[in-house]
Amino acid sequence: MLFCLAVAVILFMKISGMQLTVPPASAYRTLLLGGLMLFTGEMLYVGAYALGGEVASMTTISMLIPVFAAVAIWLDNGGVPNVYQICGYIFGCISVMLIMLGRM
Repeated sequence: MLFCLAVAVILFMKISGMQLTVPPASAYRTLLLGGLMLFTGEMLYVGAYALGGEVASMTTISMLIPVFAAVAIWLDNGGVPNVYQICGYIFGCISVMLIMLGRM
């Protein structure tokens, strides 16, 4: 369904004369690797839940995804997290602590 929506938007842009900018070829590799990483992560998450994993453990892992993303950005191009990302990490840590406190 999402593919049909994308095709409809592209056709609308072509018909109305809007410029359609395509990413450079070097971006496709990054896009493919990101999609593969997300697909693998989601399959592992659903698989862990289906095999009787604890909801608290899986939620903790999902709350730490932004931290892993920041590490990946730092390893890729040396980028430093901004203030908004740091606040997100703090809120993520607080949410993990509240989940663990709720289990007790």
